[in-house]
Amino acid sequence: MSFYFPPYQTIGTIRVGKLAKFLIAQGWEIRVLSAQHTTAPDLPLEIPEELIVRTPWTNIDRMFSRRALFSLFRSSAAKPIPNPTADPTAPQPTEAPHDFDAGFSGRLRRRLHKLFFTLVHWPDRQIGWLPHAIQAGDRLLAEWRPDVILASSPPPTTLLAADLLARRHDLPWIADFRDPWVDNPYYEHPRWRLWVERAWEKSVVGRCSGIVSVSPVVRDQFAAKFNTPSVLAMNGFDPADYPDADYPDADRPDGAARPNSADDRLRLVFTGHIYSGYSDPTILFQALRDMGAEGKQVHVEFYGTCGDAVTPLAQALGVAASVTVHPPVSHRQALAIQMGADALLSLQWINPKEISRIAAKLFEYLGARRPILAIGCATGPAVDLLTSRNAGFVCDNAADVARRLRDWLAQKRDGGILPLPASATVGLTRVEQFSHIERLMERVVQARREASIERG
Repeated sequence: MSFYFPPYQTIGTIRVGKLAKFLIAQGWEIRVLSAQHTTAPDLPLEIPEELIVRTPWTNIDRMFSRRALFSLFRSSAAKPIPNPTADPTAPQPTEAPHDFDAGFSGRLRRRLHKLFFTLVHWPDRQIGWLPHAIQAGDRLLAEWRPDVILASSPPPTTLLAADLLARRHDLPWIADFRDPWVDNPYYEHPRWRLWVERAWEKSVVGRCSGIVSVSPVVRDQFAAKFNTPSVLAMNGFDPADYPDADYPDADRPDGAARPNSADDRLRLVFTGHIYSGYSDPTILFQALRDMGAEGKQVHVEFYGTCGDAVTPLAQALGVAASVTVHPPVSHRQALAIQMGADALLSLQWINPKEISRIAAKLFEYLGARRPILAIGCATGPAVDLLTSRNAGFVCDNAADVARRLRDWLAQKRDGGILPLPASATVGLTRVEQFSHIERLMERVVQARREASIERG
């Protein structure tokens, strides 16, 4: 079960789509229960469409927006938050802060805005999917009985649906946490609601038969809270997405996508989204400015929803000529662009609460086998992943960034920047990571069978 599923793109969608592909390849008979979306399809669908049950869902924000009173709850100048899109079906974590007009009106709107999310988004803005998911799940399970239900969150509504269906049909279920529920670093509801949701999480997740986490920190958190088997299955990357790279034995990705050795400039590429106040390229631009003429030999390219956060900053620091912002591209195009870069830019979120996070895009960067410049948090599992594999350089000041860029410029002039060795990606393919989920599923199914035999 997953609220999001290909071909509609979010970073979480990629994980669940690849997981479904993996399970089929391993011989599992699967069905996918998901929600219908109206965004333009972008991702390839790698399993047969007939295996997917897509349901409508009630958008509670849209329902309230039909009432004039709802205008009080909306900000006239909303601050971008993770995974922004014009489509209201887009995923949103716990609501991030917003900017409001100054004065009494702005303060009132801010409070009403927060009150709306506290009272209506319970546990999230996708709660309107729950009755549709239960109805469709009941019909599906009346005709086809699986050994186990696997539910991927966020949104936590997916966990509620899995728990209800599992109890109604006497099935075990597993919770796959792409992000935590109440331990989400951007949880901003009042303490009374946090107390209620902690009890709610304890009740719902406490009934599952296994827990999957994408970060070792989050896995340890769940292991401490629940007496339930917990495994780590990071996002990983799929070598099949890199047709010009020869996995697993090649020392460099071959093909047309490799860096252009005829261009003397250092091409540093970022793909994805930049959220103002969460990730920040300032020290990179300061380094380019401080490097003088050498900085003009570095070309930084951003692909995605980055312009509002990047262009004014580059202009203010006098490095606009070294920075290009491109519109968003498809997932496949992004991978090809990554492979064609000299080096890749990772902007770790600057909030200390994000220390447990390993961005899914980081694994895609590793799959492209280009060295990585990481700016932001200097500690945490993402940093450990890069440094332990000699896959990148973590910098938290402009001087270190400039030093690294100068080293790469010298390498480029001396024949090119070497790709990451194959050893940097060992154990990080999706197949290798998803095998942990499969083993957990087998344990859960076997335990259920043994319990059934004991009951006679």
